[in-house]
Amino acid sequence: MSNIFFTSDLHFGHANVITFDNRPFATVEEMDAELIKRWNNKVGKGDLVYVLGDMIWKSSNNDAENLIRSLNGQIILIKGNHDRFLGNAKAKKALAGVKDYDDIVVTLADGQKRRCILSHYYTPFYNGHIYQAIHLHGHSHNSQESIVEQEMTRMLNQRGFYTEIYNVGCMHWNYEPVTLDEIIATRQQAKRITNYDRVRNLSIEDLAKGIQCPLEGFDDITDMGFSKMECVEPSGCRECCINWLKSEAKQ
Repeated sequence: MSNIFFTSDLHFGHANVITFDNRPFATVEEMDAELIKRWNNKVGKGDLVYVLGDMIWKSSNNDAENLIRSLNGQIILIKGNHDRFLGNAKAKKALAGVKDYDDIVVTLADGQKRRCILSHYYTPFYNGHIYQAIHLHGHSHNSQESIVEQEMTRMLNQRGFYTEIYNVGCMHWNYEPVTLDEIIATRQQAKRITNYDRVRNLSIEDLAKGIQCPLEGFDDITDMGFSKMECVEPSGCRECCINWLKSEAKQ
């Protein structure tokens, strides 16, 4: 039985990405060789791999074609913003498919089927999110943008908009493709969201309400609200509210 894997932002041939991601490789040649090795140690000949963009930074002659053919499995590329190698007809033909976006169903090890929305870019309100679809993306590496994306996902869930979003950039997954089972397993291992995480995204109006009475769902804050705060009008001191909460909320 074949497996389905996901990865993104490999950036084969890109020397500068080693510094950008703080990748554990000394040279671009070492990086490319290790990426191929880790890929082939994980992926079998009959497996399917979705690369969610930025697979190859640049190549000359038929380097891209040879690189693709050195990787196990059939590869479907969801185009990123740095996949200029697709201008090489032979390299493009070596792929099993090239798409801008995809909407697929993956069967987990326990037989459960999960709908997956695939794109290079993070999409907060992706298709099917209200029906428990999963969104897989890349692009943001380990950047500040990636941190903001995670904060946005938490905020959406805290406000009742169901989302399940994962960045499959290779730098987040030991530089190797991963299955959906492996990806989902990290959700159970994730750090518990604290009240500080929840409240830092509240509006000034909600913060003001919290001073007067407990906020629904915040049952582990001292005194069930913001009653210890000295100020009574938070509109001009949001930072004070947040700093107080950080000190009082159980981490």
